Amino acid sequence: MIKLYYDPITVNCRKVLAGFDLAGVEFDSVKMDYFGGDHKQPDYLAVNPNAAIPALTDGDFVLWESNAMLQYGADLVGAADVYPTDVRTRADINRWHLWEASAWFPSCYVYLVENLVKPFLGNQPDAAVLEGEQARFDALASIFDGRHRGRGSHAFARLHQLAARPLSGYPRVDGTCRGVAVLGEYRCRAAARARRAVLRPRKVESHEVHLVQFDALAPLAR
Repeated sequence: MIKLYYDPITVNCRKVLAGFDLAGVEFDSVKMDYFGGDHKQPDYLAVNPNAAIPALTDGDFVLWESNAMLQYGADLVGAADVYPTDVRTRADINRWHLWEASAWFPSCYVYLVENLVKPFLGNQPDAAVLEGEQARFDALASIFDGRHRGRGSHAFARLHQLAARPLSGYPRVDGTCRGVAVLGEYRCRAAARARRAVLRPRKVESHEVHLVQFDALAPLAR
């Protein structure tokens, strides 16, 4: 049985919780206190020396990196409906996972820190930091938006929390963000409800909080 180490306050933990729920992956919970520093304690560092959550163990097998965990969980239970075995389809999904981790998330993380984490800790967002990130975000969002032209989205390709980013110029990105709502209520939402209520930012023009699903191939109608 998988043992999942997580705190639903973090976006990557919620992504794995949502993905596991979608794929039907069962697990034992080890709930962490992220702001309390549980991820920096020696016992946990033996699981993930990166001092980051989530992570999982499955017997003597240890795995970290949220996208790898999504892929492992889906393969473990044979959830080919959300993580297909067709070589090209899977390569496309894996490509977006790698792109998300190396490019998309680092840009989104700037908005997450400025618009969610800083207010949560009693600090103000830095307008200069947000302005400085805009060009990179626009470039990446244009890739995302253009890649999805005329295509469906694959249910398991990407589940992520987006934090108050400007999406008005990217209708396909925005539509994909909203489209995940049709997949139903996930355990992560119930588990994190109280904390998310505290973290939820004010709505400013076209800036909203979304749980994102993305990729490109299998037919899940928007």
